[in-house]
Amino acid sequence: MSVPRLLFVPTHKTGLAYAVASLLAEIAARGRVPVRLHHLGALGSAAVWDRWGGSGFIDPGLYGMKAAGDLYVKSMAEAQLSLLSASVGLYDDGPSGSWTPAVVARKLDAPVVLLLDVRGWGRTLEHVLNGVRAAAEEINIAGVIFCGARDGAHVESIRRLVCGPNLPLVGALMDRDALTWDSPAPGVANVPPFGDVTEMVALMEQRLDLDLVEQLAELGYAVIGQCGDGATAVDLCAQLQPDIALLDINMPGSDGLTAAAAIAATGTTAVIMLTAYGQRDLVRDAGMPMVGNPQPWL
Repeated sequence: MSVPRLLFVPTHKTGLAYAVASLLAEIAARGRVPVRLHHLGALGSAAVWDRWGGSGFIDPGLYGMKAAGDLYVKSMAEAQLSLLSASVGLYDDGPSGSWTPAVVARKLDAPVVLLLDVRGWGRTLEHVLNGVRAAAEEINIAGVIFCGARDGAHVESIRRLVCGPNLPLVGALMDRDALTWDSPAPGVANVPPFGDVTEMVALMEQRLDLDLVEQLAELGYAVIGQCGDGATAVDLCAQLQPDIALLDINMPGSDGLTAAAAIAATGTTAVIMLTAYGQRDLVRDAGMPMVGNPQPWL
């Protein structure tokens, strides 16, 4: 099954996104939720705050994007939640210079929560964020976290400028909080240098809407398997148990209709058919209902 996940990305370089993701992982683990934490970009052993098992980093610059995606999927085998973070902006180069957080977000189909440094910003931030969202049409920017807000009035003024039904406010960190844009990320020997773990967990519970975080994590789907014929599709679905199988009617060997009927019969995977054919009977033969007007087919 696809694992709920969120990628936390800052507007510009900081360790704060990793700190926030780490503390959310701590909250999940305390609730007995199997969680994995990944940072985008290689980290030395001293920089990894691994309290949950299997946590680490993903760096497409080291082994390529496809291998990075495959490694990510394998690491999720026993997890029920995936939290990822970046230390650079959405379209800024990663440490190796061969990828950006935006590329990884598309590869993993991970909803993105943007951390906005709101210190000193006013109305101009609205236009900056609109520009980022316009450029990120293929990315699900699911929410924002304000960082460095002066007070509640400042939070509300920025919220009115940049948030709406399609961009909720996940939470706001204040400039007086112990966790700031300039705080170091978690590090050596599982000890967070930003303060007592319990105190920081309490801060996250106070500042962030954890129910919304959980809801946003459910928005994404990752590609966990690909094949070119119907028989292999049936086998892969039995092995991987994906939420959704995307099939074409016209495939080599066992066709998409036969594969769809077998997959749908398991009751664990929904099937979406893509086809250039316009006949309703072809899809009905697979034992699936029609959705919408089939004419014309695209």
